[in-house]
Amino acid sequence: MAAEGNTIHIFGDESSQRGHKYLAYGTMDCPRSQLPTITALLNGTKKNRREFKWSGELSRDLTAFVDTIFVCRTKHGLSFRSMVVNTSHSDHRKYNEGDAYLGLEKYIFVHLLGYARRQHMTSTTRFAVTLDKLKDNHQFDRLRRALNSRVRNESGRHYDMYSEVIGVDSHTHILVQAADVLTGCVAWVWNKRYEKQSDPERVALAEQIARLANLGLTDRAKTDGVKHGHYMNFGYSTWRHQETHGFAIWELNLRKEMEAELRSLSIEQLACFPPDMTFAALAERGVKPVMRCIRCDRRNPNILELIPSFSQRPLSDRYRPKCQTCNKRGILLLRPDPLKRRASSEIERMPVQVGLRLRH
Repeated sequence: MAAEGNTIHIFGDESSQRGHKYLAYGTMDCPRSQLPTITALLNGTKKNRREFKWSGELSRDLTAFVDTIFVCRTKHGLSFRSMVVNTSHSDHRKYNEGDAYLGLEKYIFVHLLGYARRQHMTSTTRFAVTLDKLKDNHQFDRLRRALNSRVRNESGRHYDMYSEVIGVDSHTHILVQAADVLTGCVAWVWNKRYEKQSDPERVALAEQIARLANLGLTDRAKTDGVKHGHYMNFGYSTWRHQETHGFAIWELNLRKEMEAELRSLSIEQLACFPPDMTFAALAERGVKPVMRCIRCDRRNPNILELIPSFSQRPLSDRYRPKCQTCNKRGILLLRPDPLKRRASSEIERMPVQVGLRLRH
């Protein structure tokens, strides 16, 4: 059995589950040895208040609470990790028996599984997980069993890494409230709530959190003109090394399989033409290259007009323009140009899926 000192406590809460494009789920974690100290310090900022939350009317004591969270990060090993999900990519009817709560439980499963996956194979760490209840009478024992089963299958460990996964009312535990505040801030940025409401106190709180988090700028954030220490940094997945620096954000890609499928289709379509042919020559034959981004649902139906220099590249070129919204590499797909009536054997040989997939 793992020693008590090897136990990590994890506390989680979600934000923007309903009515928003992005759902965020966040967890605070710390070593068991530091839990009493962290809990005492955070509770000391409550001053008889029932609960700290990001949503609703902000407590005037939240600034002291946030300051203490980051003091605990620096001195006592407290860390925050947030997962963001594009809910427009969710298909609860197909995958979750029409139950959004079951979908959320699956997202939580993936998020929590990351803790075990980041442990060295020789680690004997255990995780004690406390989560905000999803709904009345919801039990997390199924989640605990699923996590332990997956870890055993992936790592060959012969003990349960997740010793417990329980649900509580958020007002009963200060670290669940800490997860709520930081996760709420992340969701607020991803959903661009700062554009839709005049709330100077919430903006000031987001600025405080961003200053204390002190995240490194990603390449995409730099390209977008985001300044170091600004809360807009929370709108991007963080660098991988942030996992060990106490504040990390990552995006769950629900369309990973679809993306792989469409990239394979792209290769199959291009293989119907000579590899040294240019995209301009392809267009002359009545085939139009379309750039699609699965992550943010953007499509550019005329990539040659948007980027004229792309027309001179050969079909064998692996370069693909980045999406202007999410900065991910686009997927190049081919479709017959309805404005060009010239038929060709190459168009007829293209995989039939091209006409179907691009209409979805």
